[in-house]
Amino acid sequence: MSISMQFQELENINEDVQFMSNCCQDMTNHLKATKEQTQDLIVKTTKLQAESQRLELKAHIADAFIAEFQLSPEEMNVLRSTRDRPVTEDFFKVLRRIKQIHNDVKILLRTSQQRSGLEIMEQMALLQETSYEQLYRWAQ
Repeated sequence: MSISMQFQELENINEDVQFMSNCCQDMTNHLKATKEQTQDLIVKTTKLQAESQRLELKAHIADAFIAEFQLSPEEMNVLRSTRDRPVTEDFFKVLRRIKQIHNDVKILLRTSQQRSGLEIMEQMALLQETSYEQLYRWAQ
């Protein structure tokens, strides 16, 4: 084999090595970019998970608040049903619940939730008054 052929082969090998080096560099750059994007995505995902947990906790607190300081739809139906039917023990249970909520809401008046407390107290007083009127009409 002549020197020029050997030189040509070496040059071909050098071109191949250079091509592979460029490919490796491109892949390395692509991997770095992907890693940065992935890191950013992981940070965003972590923040979103924390926000989701915070919102779930708020929803749980709101549900507990509503359960403690509001009548359930079933209890409201009991109050409404006495317009058409005789008063039952359930009606008196709901009245006791209204009174209990009215008493419990006094705790809110001593906290930063005074406005909520006043609104709930007003709502319970209105329900209690309406219920007593129904009871009076039924008794006549």
